[in-house]
Amino acid sequence: MNERHQIDHPHPARQRIPHRPARFRLRASTALPAWVALIARVVVLHVMSRLPQAILFWTAYVLTRPLGATLTKPHAQGGLAFGRLAATCAIGAVLVLLIAAAPSLRKAAKDFRTG
Repeated sequence: MNERHQIDHPHPARQRIPHRPARFRLRASTALPAWVALIARVVVLHVMSRLPQAILFWTAYVLTRPLGATLTKPHAQGGLAFGRLAATCAIGAVLVLLIAAAPSLRKAAKDFRTG
């Protein structure tokens, strides 16, 4: 029986490793609130602190790098399955909205800093 087991399963040790429960898997739907909170923290630091802009830029850059991959990954792999064109349009729309809102956001940040 032991020989048959080895023939059927060339790596029997792998069969004994328990899988993590589904509640511990990191998916886009569970990671999104954490990601939004981290980006919001960068925004708050931009408005409320005098940290160098380069540090905040690179922090935001590193946080947003996986966003495109997450949008295009299939649901089975933890993504949102937008497809490349839809993901590009979604990210482009967010960028256009942020660029359009930049003057008013800049004024609000300046008013906040000066008191």
